[in-house]
Amino acid sequence: MRQFRHLQEYERIVIQKIMYSPKKVSKSYIARILGRSPSTISREIKRNSTKGYNWREAQEKSELRRREAKKCKINRDEYLQTMITQLLTGHNSPERIAYELKTKHGIQCSHETIYQWIYKQIKEEGRKDLAKILFFRRKKRQKRGNVYRNRGIDMEKKNIRQRPEAANLRTEPGHFEGDLIESIGKKAYILTLVDRYVRLVKMVKIPTKDSQVVLRSIIEALEEFPKGFIKTITFDNGTEFSQHKMLEDVVGCKVYFADPYKAYQRGLNENINRECVWYLPDGKNFAHISDEEIEEIEKIINSKPRKSLKWKTPYELLQEYLNFAFQT
Repeated sequence: MRQFRHLQEYERIVIQKIMYSPKKVSKSYIARILGRSPSTISREIKRNSTKGYNWREAQEKSELRRREAKKCKINRDEYLQTMITQLLTGHNSPERIAYELKTKHGIQCSHETIYQWIYKQIKEEGRKDLAKILFFRRKKRQKRGNVYRNRGIDMEKKNIRQRPEAANLRTEPGHFEGDLIESIGKKAYILTLVDRYVRLVKMVKIPTKDSQVVLRSIIEALEEFPKGFIKTITFDNGTEFSQHKMLEDVVGCKVYFADPYKAYQRGLNENINRECVWYLPDGKNFAHISDEEIEEIEKIINSKPRKSLKWKTPYELLQEYLNFAFQT
């Protein structure tokens, strides 16, 4: 099967010259000269003729059609642009928007198309407001000089490689990852704990990252779960989590630690932190944000359907599990 080729500029010049030569010729003759099919020549003349055939006008029309065909699907539909913009400003990710467009409006538009459209707004129109709405943006590279400073070594720490397979494979709830989000100026912190299976996040604002304060906050955040539900918690190597033995005794779980400077080992927690930061004040200065506002952010995040949960919400999935495993 021959590969399709668009008519080139020189071919359009030939078409015009033969058409307006003194000798009258057929479209089949022109097709034989150019090595094209007669239907190709016929379509070309019919589609690009106004008051006769002009190769310059035909070439311009062809280039315009090709530019339009390359345009993003969203650029061609103002109604779709409006819907996507509204959903983005309503704290929805492109994947969630694609799912909602398909299920509620019958519009097929992939999340990748939405991402490309957002970034094209910056390149072509200098519009950055939509990109700023996204949860995840590239971080600037950091200098790693002096990165491995001497630290106190805690021989009782359990490494993430010792964590049970159920936690690694996310086959059951009760395996958490924990971290702190730091306010600008280190004026406040938010403790985040996220379940690896149901993606449920717990958020607690704390004034300092003193290990005793962090310990009390973790216990407070997890006390609403049934006894035996919390099985493991994985932290980074910050000194704020140095009271891990006390935490294990009080909660009845095992605490593990990721390798230093390997945030990808706790990727879920890192991604959830980015989503949490999106709801916090600009500049991440949340020293004056109230506990009620933190609870509202937590509720919003846990009430959103997620693709990884087959479009269920963390609340829904947790309730299903509790009803099944802890029914009386």
